[in-house]
Amino acid sequence: MALLRANVFQPPTPSLTFLIPPASYSQWVLRFLLLQFTILSFPLILILIPLSIGLPAQYAPLALHPHNIPPHRSFFGACVRGWQVYCLGGLIWAITGSGSAPDHQDKVALTLSKGSRKIIEFVARVTGSGGNGGDLRITEEDVKPFPRELCVGVLDMDNLDRRTIPGFRLESVSPRGYEAPKAKKAILWLSGGGYVTGYPLVDPPLFSLARKLPLGAYTIFAPSVRRCLSLDRAFPIPLLDALAGYIHLRRNGYEPEDIVVMGNSAGSGLSWSLIAYLAILKDLRRGDLGIPGEVIMISVSRRHKC
Repeated sequence: MALLRANVFQPPTPSLTFLIPPASYSQWVLRFLLLQFTILSFPLILILIPLSIGLPAQYAPLALHPHNIPPHRSFFGACVRGWQVYCLGGLIWAITGSGSAPDHQDKVALTLSKGSRKIIEFVARVTGSGGNGGDLRITEEDVKPFPRELCVGVLDMDNLDRRTIPGFRLESVSPRGYEAPKAKKAILWLSGGGYVTGYPLVDPPLFSLARKLPLGAYTIFAPSVRRCLSLDRAFPIPLLDALAGYIHLRRNGYEPEDIVVMGNSAGSGLSWSLIAYLAILKDLRRGDLGIPGEVIMISVSRRHKC
């Protein structure tokens, strides 16, 4: 549950449930306990939602989108909307393990993020989530803003928040600490979550991918794309962050043909936007970023027969 300030992400507990193989009974025990916690927190949400609407945004205990509060909605309508979002969202997060991205400028969020990495690495080691029997190592790296000289169209607006964001490198290493040579290929992972939730370290498919990859064959890099918890994080901020993740891999020596862009759900749309933007830069002959060799888009939509 998002029971912390808008710029502090949910506690990392949900991420544990998806690092355990589906056949494990422990997975269902953890989900059941988290579900009970979610249900018990509903009365607190009934109190916190009106407080969040009445207080200034910087003091609000819960994050609410500006379009869901006065003057866009009545006070009662905003309360109903907030209760629906947080109660339903809490159930979804308890079951699926989603979570909104933390703001690494905040000390509390930074502390929680560091703690979650240690917990995830431990659970991954216990459950064999490193791929080919290796251990999963998670390294946080600073991702510099996408260069302004390569920004065209809406990305060139002056009022955009251009800042360094964190990115997470996931690699499988030998349990004995053997340092494998640098992987020749890289996967740029863009998390899903409808552009409002989704933090790489609580994105279930990311760890399923890490478990399946051969030891040392790929490095996975997942930038913590900012989400639309407020208008200053709305489009095109997510695209700026995704592009920053791509150029970060280029600066680390990966050629375009050696980079696979992979997105989950909303991350799929972001992957397509990234490819389209790089194609525009190529047509304009701006920079030498190239176009990734492959793109894989994972959608949660159902297929219907025509």
